[in-house]
Amino acid sequence: MLSRTGKRIITALIVGKRSPAFRCVSSSPAEDEKFTSLYHEWWSESGSFAALHAFNELRVPLVRDALVQPNSSPTLPLLGRRILDIGCGGGIFSEPLARLGAEVLGIDSNTAAIQVARNHSTSDPELIERVRYVLGEVESLKVSEPFDGVIASEVLEHVTNWRNFLSTCCQLVKPDGFIFITTINRTWLSRALAIFVAERVLRVVPDGTHEWDKFIQPEELQFALQQEGFAVRLLHGASFQPWAQKWRWSSNTSVNFALVAQRLAQDPTPSGSNGTSDGRN
Repeated sequence: MLSRTGKRIITALIVGKRSPAFRCVSSSPAEDEKFTSLYHEWWSESGSFAALHAFNELRVPLVRDALVQPNSSPTLPLLGRRILDIGCGGGIFSEPLARLGAEVLGIDSNTAAIQVARNHSTSDPELIERVRYVLGEVESLKVSEPFDGVIASEVLEHVTNWRNFLSTCCQLVKPDGFIFITTINRTWLSRALAIFVAERVLRVVPDGTHEWDKFIQPEELQFALQQEGFAVRLLHGASFQPWAQKWRWSSNTSVNFALVAQRLAQDPTPSGSNGTSDGRN
């Protein structure tokens, strides 16, 4: 029998870092209910979302380095930047970016997760003016202006039509702005680890959590982004070091990978969509 530590390692390798509270139109109420029951664990670095906290060691610098401006403050390098965190959950990714000076809007359709995020941020006066959270779906988000950066971390593999979802995300990025994506590749290895081992052998996640057909190959994602008027600037694989309980970048993209793309300046900026307000209007 695999030890508890071994199971946690496998979980982290496959699904532990995703932002599971985000629910699109296509997701099931059962998954939403599951993560509602874990609301009290969002900010426990040794709890169910431990790997999300650990993954920030890679995710936060990834965003910072793309959005940092020349002659910016060493302590607030993202001051003046606006970021949308789609599927923000309890705010694990949003808060560190706000602490770097960014104005962050987190959106999630899980009521409990949004409440956790709001409560946690209001406990720190430094964050009150920099991070806001809205309950809703990105497809109906109404904004006054596009963002410098849009994040979709561990979300694409859970939507019914990822191309339509991606198009919505891209429309929220300003010219010369960036989109940041982490997801799972569609390979024989991801099928073996993410579905067979994690769900059916170890049962560290519920059976049916992932659908292999919804996994996305980097080439497919790059092509779709190019069609949206974006140029891919970075593509990394991500792997877990169990002896150090840390993530590291890798050249191997066969399971987990991260992609950063920039919207070309000549691509026209849409005026926005109608629906859930970001609170600025």
